[in-house]
Amino acid sequence: MDICIIPCGKKKIWDVSPQAGAVKASEAYVGTLHRKCQAYAELFTDSYRILSARHGFLHPDDLLFTNYDEVFGSRSMSVSSERLTRQFAQLPSCKRIILLTGKKYDQKLEPLLQHETVLRPLSGARGIGDILHQLQAAINARTPLTERNE
Repeated sequence: MDICIIPCGKKKIWDVSPQAGAVKASEAYVGTLHRKCQAYAELFTDSYRILSARHGFLHPDDLLFTNYDEVFGSRSMSVSSERLTRQFAQLPSCKRIILLTGKKYDQKLEPLLQHETVLRPLSGARGIGDILHQLQAAINARTPLTERNE
């Protein structure tokens, strides 16, 4: 079994529909990068989690109730390293972890991934445009990205 970790994203459903109320994590993040990562994860992996600076590892069915603006690497981030460690230990056992997250997430993830097989298929991307292009091309071709072990 493979599990994919994807970034949350700044743009959320409440930015577009303030009256949205409680929504599943899979519906909360509406930015282009998040949506492409989610589509990729749903197509090519057995399970995925959304990594949030406020909530930590979110299951797609977890409910979110309100908008927020927190970023990894900033003082506004509210999820602690201890909470991430506890949540990581509760992830389903897997053969590989596929990271579609960027460098801002690495500092928080690295301590958790020391004994895991980790693939970073986007590590050679040259920016957001290239990332979006690679994800869409893989989805269209129904072929996973070349996987880079790191």
